Amino acid sequence: MKVLIVEDDIALGKMLKDFLEKMERHSVHHIASGREAMEVINRESFDCAFIDLQLNDISGIDILRYLKSVDPAVPVIMMSGYPTLEGSIEAMRLGACDFLTKPFSLQDVMVSFERAFRERQILLENLALKLEHETRLELERVNRELERRIEEQRILFSVSRHLDEVTSSEALYDAILSWALELTGADSVGLYISLPAGQPSGGDLVLVAEKNRGKGENFLPALIRSVDGIGGVGLNASGAVQRACQGMSGHVSGWFHEEVILRALPVDSCKIWQLKIRGELFAYLTAYFHGGVRPVQKMSARILDFLLKKAGLTLENLALYESLMANFYAILRSLVNALEARDVYTGKHSERVTRWAVKIAQYMGCKRTDVEALRTVGYLHDIGKIGIPDAILNKPGKLSVEEYDLIKQHPVIGETIVKELGLSDEERSIIRHHHERWDGKGYPDGIGGTDIPLVARIICVADAYDAMSTDRPYRKALSRERIISEFRGNKGTQFDPDVVDAILDLLGSREEDNER
Repeated sequence: MKVLIVEDDIALGKMLKDFLEKMERHSVHHIASGREAMEVINRESFDCAFIDLQLNDISGIDILRYLKSVDPAVPVIMMSGYPTLEGSIEAMRLGACDFLTKPFSLQDVMVSFERAFRERQILLENLALKLEHETRLELERVNRELERRIEEQRILFSVSRHLDEVTSSEALYDAILSWALELTGADSVGLYISLPAGQPSGGDLVLVAEKNRGKGENFLPALIRSVDGIGGVGLNASGAVQRACQGMSGHVSGWFHEEVILRALPVDSCKIWQLKIRGELFAYLTAYFHGGVRPVQKMSARILDFLLKKAGLTLENLALYESLMANFYAILRSLVNALEARDVYTGKHSERVTRWAVKIAQYMGCKRTDVEALRTVGYLHDIGKIGIPDAILNKPGKLSVEEYDLIKQHPVIGETIVKELGLSDEERSIIRHHHERWDGKGYPDGIGGTDIPLVARIICVADAYDAMSTDRPYRKALSRERIISEFRGNKGTQFDPDVVDAILDLLGSREEDNER
């Protein structure tokens, strides 16, 4: 062991040094000066120390305090010829393990030294246990932090991927609110767009979407009751994003701010976040808490901030995409109108087919995406006829085999025309498969049954209904009874039985009278 003796009595210090070195061949350093001892302590480490309480230059208490600050585990034996109660208490408080009163015997030194050695072993074991415990706690903390960061990155990735996959503003609103509901722990969340004054519907605060857990208060009635000084409060209509984006630039000063919504809901029950596009305020995300606001966790707040920034970028891209797609569809609709204008018998055919297809889909309880696909792409189902000569399209007599084969190519031609629009499989099927048959004997691919997408099976029935209910070059429109008979006769062969049942129900309710 390496032992330090700080004793200004040279004879006593030498006696202690000789005794300890002979006892166990310890390495003993005797220093008579307190200041020199401080310098040595700063350079070297010791396993035990004997320190005189009263030194000529520095108090032994100061040396004890400094030594313990450098190495808390080193056992220290204090020595004094004139011990005081206060000095003894202070020494013990600072960590001294024993006290030798001068004069003392070598036996006393040996007993104190052995006690100090045992104490050092215990201290080292305790320090090792403490270090192990602190290390374990730190590892657990680091692991928790790592798990938290991994979880945060996983959620951020999920949010980003979810928003990247949306293809419409309505789907984006739903995604924003779904994540907001989960991240905030709110009972209800709403998304408001404040349309700038001077624009169509300017001055209106528009609730574009809302989600709740089933017990949250609905925002809209509260707004209608409470908001004053604005043009109106309403639900979202199609195209709200485009109108809002178009009116954004140059009108920021006319937008409503948080206090408008805060007046509409109890201030102690809601939180509001801003959704910006290119740094300009676009909408408000509002969270309502039943029974009072609850704090949002830090990680959730960071993810929510990312969600709103990502949503702003996505909204801008969607607005541009929807505007571009609207122009494409307008061009294609113009082509369809031009096509139908060539035939007095089929004028407005695509419009009527689309209207009936949407009605059938809604009656059957189809998904919203399917209904919207029929509403948007149904109008284009016959666009491929642009590639068919007028002489064949308007031929009053029976078509030859070659002419009929050419007619059967119009679904393929139509799909080719729209292939660059990025349509979904269901949307493309409306154009390609609207002449397939339930029994697999249709064209162009000869698929049957449920292999034909539902939207295409619906268009097929709506198309057949319009063909039978309008005058054609080769015949007059069929009677209602004859149309019903034709559908019943071809149910399960040409047409999907479920779709036939739907249109027969609609015909039975005479809804067609309002359409003709």
